[in-house]
Amino acid sequence: MKPPPFEYFQPTVLEEALQLLRQYGDDGVILAGGQSLLPVLNFRLTQPEVLIDINRLESSTDLEVSHIQSSQSELSFGPLTRQRDLEISSPVRKSCPLLSEAARYVGNPTIRNRGTFAGSLAHGDPAGEFPLVTTILGAEMLLLSETGSRRLNAEEFFLGHLSTALNGSELLAQIYIPCSEALTGWGFHELDVTPRALVAAAALVTLDREGKCSKARLGFAGMGPVPMRARKAEALLKGQRIGKEIILEAAHVAAVQEADPISDEMASASYRTALAKTFLVRAIGDAMKRLEERG
Repeated sequence: MKPPPFEYFQPTVLEEALQLLRQYGDDGVILAGGQSLLPVLNFRLTQPEVLIDINRLESSTDLEVSHIQSSQSELSFGPLTRQRDLEISSPVRKSCPLLSEAARYVGNPTIRNRGTFAGSLAHGDPAGEFPLVTTILGAEMLLLSETGSRRLNAEEFFLGHLSTALNGSELLAQIYIPCSEALTGWGFHELDVTPRALVAAAALVTLDREGKCSKARLGFAGMGPVPMRARKAEALLKGQRIGKEIILEAAHVAAVQEADPISDEMASASYRTALAKTFLVRAIGDAMKRLEERG
């Protein structure tokens, strides 16, 4: 199929891009990598009047468009940071290895070379790897418009299936992710039967000096209309020495008691629950193995 007709703009400065977003509002759509947008256009699931291509947007004092910047406390990513950069960046591997790990599961190398981190988040697919990981990592999103800015955390940003807090006049301009704490292990597992995950699980586990869990962040993709935090399971791990029994219990609580998946043409709810439980056991197990390897 071919996309519907549209008017095309290619701004080179941030002010022009924001002016176009204000002018056309919900009738316009941003094109960055296009890996999520173009299939939607081709199937005519969306029919915008205007396409605003930001690939020639120049960096300025107000916006670094394709950078990955690191500080002692956080990493920040511009709107044209490619998914492949998350996979190979030394600062990301060092300070936020869960993000680097999850990036390997996105599409294939060709898609990751073109697709953008911000574009994947703006698409808002609850089965996507990046929405899940940014939720687990406590990321914040900077939304810019001609009239001002907003900074939302990931759980405020994702509203529902393919729905985010972005309004028609806003650009997802920056993503901020806290650097992982010392003594933190990570794990990520998914079943990918289509261009998206059927179910994915992610885990971050931080230990104190006595070897007990001081903090855990656990969650799923593909188990509801938004990426899911398993807060009851997280609380169950806190203060415990992590072993096989407590991992199995936490995974059961997360997948069976907290999640509420649907049945559809891809899988039944019960199958999703079984996958989620298995993948979370593996993700927490990987987090513990990595902690052991780091001594």
